[in-house]
Amino acid sequence: MDGTSLAVIGATLSVLLAGGGTIIGTYYVASGGAGLVSEKPTTFGPVLLVSALPSSQGIYGFLAAVLILQQAGLLGEGSVAVTPEAGTALFLASIPVGLLGLMSGFFQEIGRASLRERV
Repeated sequence: MDGTSLAVIGATLSVLLAGGGTIIGTYYVASGGAGLVSEKPTTFGPVLLVSALPSSQGIYGFLAAVLILQQAGLLGEGSVAVTPEAGTALFLASIPVGLLGLMSGFFQEIGRASLRERV
């Protein structure tokens, strides 16, 4: 597999995994927040703030993908041949961003539970 393909696969994984974390986190927080606001309407402000936080995972995944594609020479002027070693490095750089974005979505449940206990 050539380096450009590895870089593109890495950028795709970064976006998909971190985007999945955003979806999961938003689901947990919004479903719990809707119930909380229906019981206590005064909690709308804190619930709205906590509901917006899971979106950051998707933004970080997208930013990592843009940086990977730019480094691979796929964004901007001209094209650069990416060596297999450089493609592997870019692919490996995408894994932490994607996995941490996905895992943080699961941990949004903990934040939702602590918010419910606090309010």
